[in-house]
Amino acid sequence: MNNMFFLISLFFLCASFCATTSYSTTDSNHSASTATTDSALGSPINGNQVVVFVHGFRGFGDSIQLGGESEDGKGFTCEMGIQQLQLDDDGKIINIAQVQPFMVDADAQGMPIWLNELGFDVWFAHYTTGVVGTSPMVENSACLAQQIAEVSGYDAEGKVTIIAASLGGLVSRYYLENEAHFQPYAENVEKIFTLGSPHKGLPIGILVYFAVQLGLDCSVGQAPICDIASSNIRRLNRKDRAPGVEYYFIGGAAPYSNFNKTKNRWIYYFLRLWGSNDGLVLSRSARGIRTHLFDYKIRGITGRLKTNESHAPDIGLNSYTVTRTDGTKSTTYLKCILPVLTGGDPECI
Repeated sequence: MNNMFFLISLFFLCASFCATTSYSTTDSNHSASTATTDSALGSPINGNQVVVFVHGFRGFGDSIQLGGESEDGKGFTCEMGIQQLQLDDDGKIINIAQVQPFMVDADAQGMPIWLNELGFDVWFAHYTTGVVGTSPMVENSACLAQQIAEVSGYDAEGKVTIIAASLGGLVSRYYLENEAHFQPYAENVEKIFTLGSPHKGLPIGILVYFAVQLGLDCSVGQAPICDIASSNIRRLNRKDRAPGVEYYFIGGAAPYSNFNKTKNRWIYYFLRLWGSNDGLVLSRSARGIRTHLFDYKIRGITGRLKTNESHAPDIGLNSYTVTRTDGTKSTTYLKCILPVLTGGDPECI
């Protein structure tokens, strides 16, 4: 199919789907820790604040890569469970396959390492998603609920902080907001930060591309795509937010320079028809605000934060969770997340 004809077709198909604050302090004077594996879950840093990273969708295969894959190249499964960040004696990551959605490789720096160096107890949850299939939201949120229950007791207050990327933000919200009625919220989360999560859905043209060009059929194996593209997302947004949980929705408004040399840069340019984006998700959708005149705003959000970063390392330069090209830590970490975790207010642009 001619690229120009395809883009024009998508243009006519597209329309965006319609689908406060108390801070706790954290002791930031701990030295960097090295996790061990004394038990099935590892050896927790007792008394420190527990941070649980929740990965995003892993079903793109070779066409679009969002970070690393599991060892078999097929994504992640719920059976992988929740795993603690593990470092060797030289401070390099041992379980890099679980960490790669938030970093690039074992030698690179990224948000999990930075938080670990400040004494946070860092864990990685897993739900089922991959090229061969992604479980429905309700199933994955029940899986996440069980994993959070396993580690929340390691936190001094019994409540974890979630940092969730992309689809992981919606999976987390399904748990927090009791969308999976058979797995009620256990009041074991203090804060949630979502990074580029499509809280207001995705433009239909992008979803058509996923379905036609990448073979992602939401009726066969990739159920969350239907959830994002249907009234389900609106139903979730109309529910009350989880009581006592601080919600921070972070959306990227990345510059053109982040995508000039990436093979999927056309998605960024295409989304610019609707506004600023991170290369995959509109900034307004990620922050839960109106995407057009007749749209609605998600209520009960503590902070709607905007940064200048990209969705993931293989989507564009300077992504939410890794070192920037100028050698500094990500803006999302320094200005959006760290100030809140250490008792202050976010400083995002």
